[in-house]
Amino acid sequence: MAQSKFRLAGWLAVASLLTAALVPTAAYAQEGNQSWVSSEGNASDCTGGPDGSTIEPGEGQIGWLFVHADVAAQAGATLTANFTNAGQIEATSYIQGNTKYLIITDRPDTLETFSDNIDGGVLNLSHVCYGPEKATPTPEITPTETPTETPTETPTETPTETPTETPTETPTETPTETPTEPPTATPVLEVTPTPTVVSETPTPAITPPSTDAGIDSGSNGPNGLPLVLVALAGVIASALILSPRRKRNR
Repeated sequence: MAQSKFRLAGWLAVASLLTAALVPTAAYAQEGNQSWVSSEGNASDCTGGPDGSTIEPGEGQIGWLFVHADVAAQAGATLTANFTNAGQIEATSYIQGNTKYLIITDRPDTLETFSDNIDGGVLNLSHVCYGPEKATPTPEITPTETPTETPTETPTETPTETPTETPTETPTETPTETPTEPPTATPVLEVTPTPTVVSETPTPAITPPSTDAGIDSGSNGPNGLPLVLVALAGVIASALILSPRRKRNR
């Protein structure tokens, strides 16, 4: 019994070894010869797509073209690439001269490592192809509705009637007549003429002249005396006329 169990275990071990030998391993045969390649700062080349087509990444994307050279071209091989942002991505090979792989990711990104399952040869990143720049979307600004303010009716002010002031009649001042003082009459002094009393001088008795022959009859004769008297009377009359009159006291 013990021997039969031992034989069964041996056959199972042999079967496991045979299975491992017949089933191909999934281990990668060739590592890429680049690592930590940034998507930015490389020249853009969009040639080498499947069947010789142009690589056309979408807006904001980048195409990565891998080539496995120096080995027989194989279609249907698998390439595994590890990216910083996109993570791990697998691509199937196509033949265009050599075995090629195409992977498209969003920009920006960094290729950390890559490998395929073809043994031998050289596996490298051939070039990158940039798609159009991704337009930055303009944020839509929702207009804030401005509340319509209901205009407040301004109350109409009733104008206050300004009372009409009755003009106060300013009494006309009757000018007080300043009594005009009668002009003081300057008293005119009336000069009362002093009556001139002419005393009658008695005519002297004329002494008959002597019959002296020695007296000149022209000067001392009887004809010379009246002339003297007439002259004396004229002098007295002139003095009376020219003398000032005395003023009368009222």
